[in-house]
Amino acid sequence: MSESKNYHFYLEGEQYQQDFISSIKSAKETICLQTYIFKLDGFGTRVYDALLEKAKQGVIIDLVIDYIGSYFLEQQIKKKLLSVENFNVTFFNPISTPKILQAGRRLHHKILIIDSSFAIVGGINTIEGTGVGLQRMPRLDFAVKVNNKSIKNLYRYCMQISHIVTKGVMDESLPQINIDKDSPVVFHHNDWINNRKEITSRYLNLIKKSQKSIHLIHGYFFPSFRIINNIISKSRQGVRVVLILPKYSDWQSWVWATEYLYSKLIKNGIEIFEWQPSELHGKLAIFDEKTLLVGSYNLNYTSSYGNLEMNVEIQSQDFIKKVMEDEMSYILKNSTKLDLETLSNWGWVSRLRNIFYYLVLLIVSTFSINWIKTSRHVKNMTIAEKFIFFTLLMVGLIGIILPVIPGIPFLLAAMVLMMKRRDDY
Repeated sequence: MSESKNYHFYLEGEQYQQDFISSIKSAKETICLQTYIFKLDGFGTRVYDALLEKAKQGVIIDLVIDYIGSYFLEQQIKKKLLSVENFNVTFFNPISTPKILQAGRRLHHKILIIDSSFAIVGGINTIEGTGVGLQRMPRLDFAVKVNNKSIKNLYRYCMQISHIVTKGVMDESLPQINIDKDSPVVFHHNDWINNRKEITSRYLNLIKKSQKSIHLIHGYFFPSFRIINNIISKSRQGVRVVLILPKYSDWQSWVWATEYLYSKLIKNGIEIFEWQPSELHGKLAIFDEKTLLVGSYNLNYTSSYGNLEMNVEIQSQDFIKKVMEDEMSYILKNSTKLDLETLSNWGWVSRLRNIFYYLVLLIVSTFSINWIKTSRHVKNMTIAEKFIFFTLLMVGLIGIILPVIPGIPFLLAAMVLMMKRRDDY
C-alpha cells in the first residue's frame, strides 16, 4: 500500500477491507456510502454490521446502492433496516415503465465519505472480491483514500444524488464538486444524461498532452475509436504506451472482444501486458508519472454514456513515484507481455471467437449509445412534445406488429420530432 500524508493507495485485499471498516468505525457524525454492488458476503456483512453499529451510536448513515447492480439485495436489506433510526438506504433508478429509456443509467460509484473529512474512492465494490478457481486471490482492483478540503463538496454532491433518488426524480441538476481547480486533488464525474462528461474529456486531454508515458489498467477495455486513435498516435510519436488488461474476467466476453484489438495495437508500438494471477476489475491511469486517475470509470461506452461515474485525479509526483515503484512494478512483474508471435499461435477458433465477440460488443455498444441518446432527447422535450412523440411511437409499433395501419411513417415522424431536440454532446 503506497501512502503519503494525504493519500493512501490500495489494492483490493484484506488490508483494504480492514482500513475500509476501520474508517467506518472512526465516524463521529456522518457516513455516506455509494456503491454499484453491495453483497452480504464476508466483507459486505462486516461493512453492514459496522454501519448498523454506528447508526445505533447516533451517526447518520446514507447508503445508496444501484438497483441493477444489487438487484437481489433490495428486499433483504430493507427488511433488516425497517426499524433502524439514522440509517437511510435507497436504491438508484429502479426499473419502471415511465423511466424505461433511462434503464441503462446506473450508479457505478464506489465512494465512502466519513464526516465530510476524508473519502475512499475507487473501483472496489462492497463485495468479497475474490475470484473463483484462481487460487482464491483477490481481484486486481484499486482505491485511494484522500484527505483534502474538496471532500466537503464531494459530500454535498453525493448527498444531492441521495436526495434525488429519495424523491424519485432523475434529472435534477447536481452541484459542482471542484471549486479550486488548482488543487492537487480533483474529482471528475460522468453523467452524460445531464451533460457531465468530465472523466471522458480528461482522459482525452491527458492522452493528448502526454510526453513520456501512458499506463492504463482496465478490466473492461473497449474504448471509442477516438481514444484508440489517440493512443496509437502518441505511441507513433515516441510516447511509451502500456496497457495492462485481463486474462480472466467476470465478463469473459469483454476480454475476447478486446483481444481482437491486440494485433493492431502491438503493430503500432503499444505494449500489452496480460494480468493472469486473478480477475482484473480495476480502472487506473498514470500519465507521464505525474498524474494519476483512479475510480469507477471504464474505458468503454457504458461508462462514457450510461453510468454515473466518479474518478479522483491526483497530481503528486512523490506519491505517484511510490505507486509506480510499488504497485505498478508488482503488477508488471506478475503480468505476461504479449507480442505478435504469441498472437500468431492462437488457433483459428480463438480468432473467430474474438471477431464474433468484437462485432457483438460493437453492435450492442452502438445500440446502447443511441438508446441513451434517445432518452436524453426525450428528457429535453416539452410535455406536449413527449405526448406526441410517444403517441407516434406506439402507433408506429402497433402498425408494424399488426399491419392494419402503415407503421413506418409514424415511426419516421417520431424520429423527426426527436431529432429536432438534438443538442451538443
